[in-house]
Amino acid sequence: MSWVTVIWSMVASTCLTLAGVHGVVWWRRREARAHALFALSAVGTAFLAGTELWMMHAETPDEFGRAYRWFFAAAWLISVALVGFVRHYLKAGRRWLAWAVYGARTLVVILNFALPPNLGYRVITEVRRIPFLGESVSVAVGVPSPWMLFGQFSLLLVIIFTVDATLTVWRRGDHQKAVLVGGSIVFFTLTGSGLAILSFWHVLHMPSTPSVFFLAIVIAMGYELGYDIFRAAETGRELLVSRRQLALSQSEALTLSGRLIVAQDEERARLARAMHDGLGQSMALLAVDLDMLGQQPPDAREQIKERMDGFASQVKAMSADVHRLAHGLHPAKLDQLGLAAATSGLCRDMERAHAIAIQCECRDVSRWLPPEVALCLYCVTQEALHNVVKHSGANRATVELTASDGELRLSISDDGKGFDHETTQTKQGLGLLSMRERVRLVDGQIEWRSQPGAGTRVDVRVPLPPVGASG
Repeated sequence: MSWVTVIWSMVASTCLTLAGVHGVVWWRRREARAHALFALSAVGTAFLAGTELWMMHAETPDEFGRAYRWFFAAAWLISVALVGFVRHYLKAGRRWLAWAVYGARTLVVILNFALPPNLGYRVITEVRRIPFLGESVSVAVGVPSPWMLFGQFSLLLVIIFTVDATLTVWRRGDHQKAVLVGGSIVFFTLTGSGLAILSFWHVLHMPSTPSVFFLAIVIAMGYELGYDIFRAAETGRELLVSRRQLALSQSEALTLSGRLIVAQDEERARLARAMHDGLGQSMALLAVDLDMLGQQPPDAREQIKERMDGFASQVKAMSADVHRLAHGLHPAKLDQLGLAAATSGLCRDMERAHAIAIQCECRDVSRWLPPEVALCLYCVTQEALHNVVKHSGANRATVELTASDGELRLSISDDGKGFDHETTQTKQGLGLLSMRERVRLVDGQIEWRSQPGAGTRVDVRVPLPPVGASG
């Protein structure tokens, strides 16, 4: 088995495969020039591996000279592609230095084809066989050309340009790209080219093998480009999810808006009926009684006192009705006593009005809370308990309100029949939508947990402003 043929063929096939993948990316997205330049550098590395394999298997000086001539052409393609890749992908590197590299490397390849047998040698006298990777390979023996020094200097320009660009990217804060792309280009170009130069001047007795090191550069560049593609795909998926959530939120907002309008009209009608049937009729009766008293006042003092006591009772009843209606619109206890006291009072009122035991625990809740936060949690508790009474069939309910770690935590649970959460999510009632919207407006989070036959639990978490923060 020829390990030389296997290894260099694998280098070439790997590079061509990566070049094909990123070439397709560029073909579909013409603005992605970095992918096109990467594909060119990978093709150049495959081309370089082919010329190295050709030189190692050369039988005559003339064959070695032709292979070495195309070796310089492959090196030119790699150099130009790498500098362009750094400019477009890293957005760094001095323009004038890049053009200096383009000019120097292009002059090298022109001289390479103009001077026989190539830029490296004035004349190749013989091909010597040396052991390498368990077999015999060819190296050239001849008279070096002084133009070879210019070729080596042009490689130094590539390294200087890349170092400058890498430092710019590092200072910009993009350390991963600086190390993975810039660092790999500098290190492996310096290593591969250095070994090739040492073998050319017979300091090392080995064939020229820079393509193996350029393969490492290609892999590093390919990894970074692939990571960018992965991140773009992840961003695309997140954007799609966000759009779907936005569309769902807009649909829910429209639904909530429509239902709120209907609920507002129904509430107004309820208040109108309550005022007309209750307060209005009471006031009308009081007016009739007062008119009759004015037309036919009693003679006895005891009768006058009895009539006045009756009027006082009617006024007290009307006052109670007004208080009840006002409390339904906005609980006065919330402003006067704070959230904890108002919540406890709400639980007692619900427990007396309905056949259900409600346990209420309020711990470490300050009386002085932001009004919007206090009203939000009170209304959520009110709505959740109404749902428990109307829909759950529960015998017991628990309300827990605590403050810790800079947030308020509210939990309402019951032992009722529960519901299918997945089904309810697709068709939420006005109560659930209004609770979620109230919590969202105070930057909180709300979660429902329920299963048929296992009761329901509502958990709310609302952040509190720092102590001493002004509203």
